[in-house]
Formats: sequence, structure tokens, C-alpha cells
Amino acid sequence: MGLVSYKRTTSQTLKLTNVGQGPCAYRFLPLAPDTAAHPKWMRIQPMQAILLPGESVQVTLASYVDRETAYKLNLSQKELRTTLILHTILGKDHFISVVAEYQRTCFANKLLWLTRLPGPVRSLDSLDDLRPQDQPINAPREIMRLINWMMSGYVDDGMFASPGDEEVINAIRESQLTSGYL
Repeated sequence: MGLVSYKRTTSQTLKLTNVGQGPCAYRFLPLAPDTAAHPKWMRIQPMQAILLPGESVQVTLASYVDRETAYKLNLSQKELRTTLILHTILGKDHFISVVAEYQRTCFANKLLWLTRLPGPVRSLDSLDDLRPQDQPINAPREIMRLINWMMSGYVDDGMFASPGDEEVINAIRESQLTSGYL
């Protein structure tokens, strides 16, 4: 899947073709009972279908990290791994290995966690690199950078009155993650 980032969709497609003589139905199964067929950061479309002989379908595996998922992923390893089970009715199961690299985000975090970062969140290689709990910095760097930028005259009167331009929001978000230029 490549790089998986906060509020950015990435996707890969699989082409499934029925090479048999009769109809073939498939569906994705969970790895264990009472669990989902895929992790929360992933979506599969379509999850199930019936293919006639010679018919094909494009299955899209898409990643999207929302606020709830980002908080959990920020506290885990950067490498995301999962195995999908593609079950064909009256056939065999196929196992699809999915690997992605999660790019940590300063968004969707507790402020206390941000004060323990040794630098930009993207430079954090391991959770072991966090500052000790009893030695945080005074305020999160990301918030201070954003406030300094806003106080430098880049705010207009309507900034908080309507939704912002998505490209500008993404540029601000990226600069916060890497300590790049705002």
C-alpha cells in the first residue's frame, strides 16, 4: 500500500477474473470470529461479488486514517501489516498480504504526548525516542508554530468563518508534520 497518512486516501487495485466454467462467488473473511475482514485504516470495495465465466472485477483496497484511527496508530509501530482472506465459494481461500508504512501525525493526539516529541513527529523513529514523561517541553512545537504563523499576518477576517481550501490545509498539515516552511 505504500505510505499511509492522516486524512489522505491511498489505494491499490486487484483484478479478479473467473477463469472457471461456472459462476464464482467470492467474499473477504475476517481472520478471527467477531472481527472485521480488514483493519480500521483499510476499506475494500466490493467486499463480495458473483462473477460469471470470463468476467472480471476490480477490487479496490483503500487506506484512510481518521482521527480515531490516527490516535491508535501513533502509539504503535510505523509498519502496518495485515492478511486478507479472499474466500471463493466452493473453492479455496486465497491469502493476500498487505504491508504499508504509517506516517505518524501530530493531529489527533493528546497535547501531553506532543510535548514529549523530541522534534517533528515524522522524525520519530521509535516510541522509545519520546522525552521522559517528567521532562516534557512547555508547549507543543506544532501549536506554537501555527500560532506564530497566524500572528505574522497570514490570517484574514474570514479564516474561521468558512471551510478552507483543501490544498492550503494539506500544505499547512504537511509543514506541521515535518517542521517545513509555513
